[in-house]
Amino acid sequence: MNVGRTTRQRRSFAAHPSTARAARAFVTEQLSAQGATAEVVDDFALAVSEVVSNAVAHSDDAEVVVVIDTSDQGWWHIEVASHSPLPHRLRDPSGWTVAPAVAASGRGLGIVRSLMDEVSVLDAGSIVAMRRRRAV
Repeated sequence: MNVGRTTRQRRSFAAHPSTARAARAFVTEQLSAQGATAEVVDDFALAVSEVVSNAVAHSDDAEVVVVIDTSDQGWWHIEVASHSPLPHRLRDPSGWTVAPAVAASGRGLGIVRSLMDEVSVLDAGSIVAMRRRRAV
């Protein structure tokens, strides 16, 4: 149990291309402090970077919010939110696949889906929630 530790961290970032780097650093710092393994930290850092990059690229919002919730001892949980929703075609994570190597883009969300145990799109597409089971 994380006695005395904050189990929910929230940070807002300006919607700017450099935001992905800052979000990765935030996730790395917070998950490491909560005892996540290096693999979990690396996977979430990459997944958050991809989702934040999409939010910045496809949103007209001024900020992106990353929330890390470690209150459930069975799961690591992170959400990325912006006020501009994902396009309708991207709201079903079961369709997120990694694009072929010859494609110019389209790998990010497929990578996110492959790294996480669960991915869901909430609030009409403005929140991407990602979860990984904790090792027993």
